[in-house]
Amino acid sequence: MKPVLSTNRLGNPTIWILAVLMLTVVIGFVLADDYGPSIDEPSFGVIGSQTVAAYLTMTAPTEWEEILRFYGPFYLSVREVVTEVVNIVFPSTITYDIGHFVYFLSLPIAMASLYYIAQRWTSRLAALVATVLFASQPLIFGHAFINPKDAPFLAFFLASIALGLWMLDKLDRRGIWFSAGAIRTERAWSGFGDVARSHFEAISRGKKGLLLFLLVFASLLSIELLAFQRWIRPELLELVRSAHSQAAWAPINELFLVIAEKGSDLPADLYVSKVEAFYEGAKRSFSILSFAPALILAALIMAPLARRIQPDGLVGATAAAAAILGLTISIRVVGPFAGLLITILAILKSRRGSIVPLALYWSIAGLVAYATWPYLWGAPIQRFLESLAAMGNFEWGRMPVLFEGMVQQTTTLPRYFLPVVLGIQLTEPALLLAAMGLLVGIRQIGKRSEFWIEKTLVAAWLLVPLAFAMIRTPSFYDNGRQFLFILPPIFLFSALGIGELLVVIRSKAINIAIIGLIVVPGVLAILRLHPYEYVYYNSLVGGVSGAYRNYELDYWVTSYREALEIVNNEAPLGSTIYIWGGYWHLVWHLAREDLEIFGASGEAFDPQLVDYIIVTTRANFDAPFHEGTSQIGQVSVDGVPLAYVLEILH
Repeated sequence: MKPVLSTNRLGNPTIWILAVLMLTVVIGFVLADDYGPSIDEPSFGVIGSQTVAAYLTMTAPTEWEEILRFYGPFYLSVREVVTEVVNIVFPSTITYDIGHFVYFLSLPIAMASLYYIAQRWTSRLAALVATVLFASQPLIFGHAFINPKDAPFLAFFLASIALGLWMLDKLDRRGIWFSAGAIRTERAWSGFGDVARSHFEAISRGKKGLLLFLLVFASLLSIELLAFQRWIRPELLELVRSAHSQAAWAPINELFLVIAEKGSDLPADLYVSKVEAFYEGAKRSFSILSFAPALILAALIMAPLARRIQPDGLVGATAAAAAILGLTISIRVVGPFAGLLITILAILKSRRGSIVPLALYWSIAGLVAYATWPYLWGAPIQRFLESLAAMGNFEWGRMPVLFEGMVQQTTTLPRYFLPVVLGIQLTEPALLLAAMGLLVGIRQIGKRSEFWIEKTLVAAWLLVPLAFAMIRTPSFYDNGRQFLFILPPIFLFSALGIGELLVVIRSKAINIAIIGLIVVPGVLAILRLHPYEYVYYNSLVGGVSGAYRNYELDYWVTSYREALEIVNNEAPLGSTIYIWGGYWHLVWHLAREDLEIFGASGEAFDPQLVDYIIVTTRANFDAPFHEGTSQIGQVSVDGVPLAYVLEILH
């Protein structure tokens, strides 16, 4: 039964979701410069810069910051490239503001993906409302601007699932290559080999010979460039020396004089070292490109066969799903979990017919992850497993965490920490609808109705990481933001609950009112808390005021930007300012030129040398500083202080 308030009465549902996505992008563009930098942004900027440099030289950095090498750099490198381009065009734009908009663009990706999955299960109107409910969560909306890792990972994990389901819709039990009525055989894979072999044998001997020559040449060139380096490299360096002394072939001598502005005025060894550096950076690229002619010729030879055996859009869907999975892995090392869920679905759906598509799926995903994560270039499997182990056993020292009114250590938090902090930071309608939708989903799974396996695995998407977090109890901090990627299933099941409500309640006016009650609380909270939406808490703990001194609020100290603005307006000329917590690097560049800024990591606080201090209320860090100081300002939201600006009373 369709809901009374159907999307047919609202017009084309595709237009509505596109309008919502476009509005989201506009909102992000308008608000991006309102947010302060978060703690991780400077260090993650280093990863982005290293990745871009690796592509420019095609050589992975030899030195990485201790823990940062285990972080996939894909989205961070995108942020770095966009930032550099925008800064060239608009030099006065603050780098962090550009980055915040780039991070935020992951939210529309997540929304489109969630809508696609939800509309498979329920009406498009229910899917649209669930998507808006998801995007209007203050926790998610706030993180979308300031979180350079967890928000993009949530979006790409969700996109991996959505595109994976799109791929699976095209599968056939006979196999990926033999669906759609083109070539049919019981022995799909061997049949494909037989057809391909007979097709290749029918090709002229000239084409076969040329293809063989190109492949052999490319293989030998790659071996020489990457392994032997006995002929090309020595000859190249000797040629540089000859050109330096003008003893080479005349055109090469002339080319050397054009490239080397000072010619023989500089020693030959200087040019030789530059060529060696270029060689080391370019040899991998030349090796890969050397296969291009052979691959192009092979593609032209096999194109007629590919057109005969390819089901409509299936190979493209597989490639797209795999590419997004590879990028997901290149954001966070747990990305393969999305591929595992799709793999299980594929096996249950197509059994032996899934072997070939899954092989293609994981091969492309692995290549994309490898290509976009320079740390893997040296030893991909070993370093990936090393990263997986490091992230699975990640310990962040003994950082104090405020939980249930007590300052505790990251390693001693109770097992129920994660479900509690996630539960009290979602709006009440989201929790109620998720519970209702879960009951509907359990009933549908029990009856093995349409998509029941899909719904079961989406539930596993939420429950498996949650169970791991509660049983394994890793080192928790920042309210478990690393697990934001498990939130989408809550809103997918919310869509089932919304769909059920719209069916049961037959009044159009009441349905409109219900939709308003679902969405409005989150929107109002976003407006009230801006630009600190991510500190939202629901009524289960009394809102933000109830969470104050009981749970973490501004744990990424984004309030320091506004605190420094207070200093800029109030502090006399030449004042010295101490930025507490080692967060000097976040905001020093925003200070007035006459101010002296202290507080870099390792710089101890000395009240005799400082005029003002900026300190966060996170984990009650501000408590020791109120004695012997006078408050000149504070950054507050919803009546709750997030940071203080204190004058030292000398």
